[in-house]
Amino acid sequence: MRNLTADLSGRDSVMRVRKAVEAAGGDDPITRERLAKTLARHGAFAEAVEAYLWCLDVGLQKHLSYAAARRRSVLKAFVAMTDKHPSARKAIEERRNAIERTLLTTRDDANLARNLAELNRCLGDEARNLSLYDRLPRRSRARRILFDRVLHQLVEHKRYDEVLATLDPMTAFIEETRLARFSGIPNTDGPEARLRRGTRAFAVTRGTVLVEALAGNGRVSEARALIDRILGVDSSAHVRERLNHHIRRTHSPELIEYIESKSVSPDHSRKRPRN
Repeated sequence: MRNLTADLSGRDSVMRVRKAVEAAGGDDPITRERLAKTLARHGAFAEAVEAYLWCLDVGLQKHLSYAAARRRSVLKAFVAMTDKHPSARKAIEERRNAIERTLLTTRDDANLARNLAELNRCLGDEARNLSLYDRLPRRSRARRILFDRVLHQLVEHKRYDEVLATLDPMTAFIEETRLARFSGIPNTDGPEARLRRGTRAFAVTRGTVLVEALAGNGRVSEARALIDRILGVDSSAHVRERLNHHIRRTHSPELIEYIESKSVSPDHSRKRPRN
């Protein structure tokens, strides 16, 4: 009886969401996403795959505000479904391959590149983003979008010249920290505060990567200036270790010493008066 009740409840849930999709004219990505999740939750995996593919093909491509807000969540949920329905991965990878072919041959589309890059991230295959980046025309919009996604990989492969030819590290870091909006957080435990902290962490992590690009390119004075700017935002032990990690890869003892020299502030170095 319990199984029958659960089965009927599942059917009712799917029917309600289907009606919501129809009421919205079939073109509303929010209700389509709800349908995909409801189908997956109740084990209708083949239908869920079709619903998620609609979200990828239409929802994330046609509805740009939806894509900006929901891209990561919907693709993460789609890929997570492969744990229970392994054949879904084949459908995802086939669609991923088709998007790659489109970007390489017929359509230079920034939003399509964002969707693809996030899909590869969810699949745990970000090396695929670098492979596509290398094959795209240098001046294409898709390649510029992918640059942000493969920056860490470019630095990991010590392609410093290429990184520095694409952006100015100090300007990039200042822009990222502006986006973080550090001050005036009204609720330190709320979602807005968490978002700002996440944005700040992203900016600082990206900054440490760019320090390596500068150091590896022999631009030591610019690397020092960026180190100062980063430590002015976050001087925690974790950030210092990240800086040291990236600088050690460039074999620049001068910069290692520079970071160590910044580790003790003048206030901390003063002797405290005895009681």
